[in-house]
Amino acid sequence: ANVFGGLVIIFTRPFNIGDKIEVGSYYGEVIDINLLKVKIVTPDDSIVNIPAKSFTESSTSNANSGELNCQVATTIYLPGSVDLQQIKEIAFEAVYSSPYAYLDKPIVVNFFDDFKEASLVRMKIKAYVYDHRYEFRFSSDIYERIKKYLGEKNLIPPDFYKYSFN
Repeated sequence: ANVFGGLVIIFTRPFNIGDKIEVGSYYGEVIDINLLKVKIVTPDDSIVNIPAKSFTESSTSNANSGELNCQVATTIYLPGSVDLQQIKEIAFEAVYSSPYAYLDKPIVVNFFDDFKEASLVRMKIKAYVYDHRYEFRFSSDIYERIKKYLGEKNLIPPDFYKYSFN
């Protein structure tokens, strides 16, 4: 089964070395492909060997398809009473000012109502990082810039982020 899966990968080339893929519960950068397995390095620097047959048994997501840039989604929870237009402008500014941003592709900001301990707004920012190796730095940079600006302008209660909304 692994040899068959390896042949499928080699002939169809759904991903290449250097691509960021997700298969099952694993996500990481492909560092080796052979007939029996695909080796990836995860964001926490773990090496995972995925049996080749796994690629015939489940779907695979390719985040960058051979390109250096890739889309990054950053989720931020906000109080339900925030001014969505103002927050959207702040989100765009955070992406535009990030040194990791790849601005040749679109930036999308979406809002969703979410009810956990309180009425919340879940903001999802989709933007591109210029190099997929900085995907998590980019997401963190966006988050930090938005949180700093919200605090400076007193747009959310100071203790809002002491709660966990995961």
